[in-house]
Amino acid sequence: MVGMTVLAERPAPCATADPAVTGAEWLFVATFANGGSTALAKLLVSAPSAELLHEHGEAQWLVPGMTAQGQPYDPATPIDWGDVRRIWLEELRGKRRPCIVVEKSPPNLVRMREMLAAFSDMPTTLLRLTRDPYAVCASWAKRYTPDLLAAEWGAPTAGLDPHGAPFFEELGRMYGTRARLMDDLGDVTDLSVSYEELAADPGAALAPLIGRMPLFAGLDPSAEIAIKDYPAQPLVDMNAGQAARLTARQRDAIARGLQPFRDAVAAIGYEI
Repeated sequence: MVGMTVLAERPAPCATADPAVTGAEWLFVATFANGGSTALAKLLVSAPSAELLHEHGEAQWLVPGMTAQGQPYDPATPIDWGDVRRIWLEELRGKRRPCIVVEKSPPNLVRMREMLAAFSDMPTTLLRLTRDPYAVCASWAKRYTPDLLAAEWGAPTAGLDPHGAPFFEELGRMYGTRARLMDDLGDVTDLSVSYEELAADPGAALAPLIGRMPLFAGLDPSAEIAIKDYPAQPLVDMNAGQAARLTARQRDAIARGLQPFRDAVAAIGYEI
């Protein structure tokens, strides 16, 4: 059935007198890069009360320490959460009230618990957005060269042939690592939805989120959205087009990379 899965209920936040906090809620999205989160964010901000702190809902770019070259997915990267909170709340001060802030930076995956703790005095919801592994890996291969992935994400891909099996096997391992992170967040995840469900019926897929966060009630599930180099259009499932670029050898290589993570991949709804 199309629609989000309710996974957990967390305690209500503590009361606060901070005017920067009052009247604001947060939606944190645990997602893959190229996992459909930009489309999701653009649908959500069609609601009058939804806000982004930065373009596309990736407020990591407001905090230099969160975007260190080659380290955004390294959980050992030191993050000053007091600084993150200060910068984000300062950006929030000028926004309307009441509001929901949508924050969906993909590297949040490696530090989501710390982020939730930093904003624990405010109402927060954690949404897990998943997408088919082959479509995601094909999108990474299109968007990033091996050397660029090494430089920007710290991936062990420098010098690999961008069309060769070793590169695609490494992409599979990267997806598997992130799938395991998503699975490990199960106890603090409130709702889960797949890109495929969202594309099939945005209204039905988003209904549980609206039920939990009524300020989203004014969103337009049929809104035309422009993603990357695609023209503005209602949300459509791009998986088939992405995966069609893979050769049989590349697909087999992705499967080999995914294999050690098969339980986590299955837990978030996909087969290898």
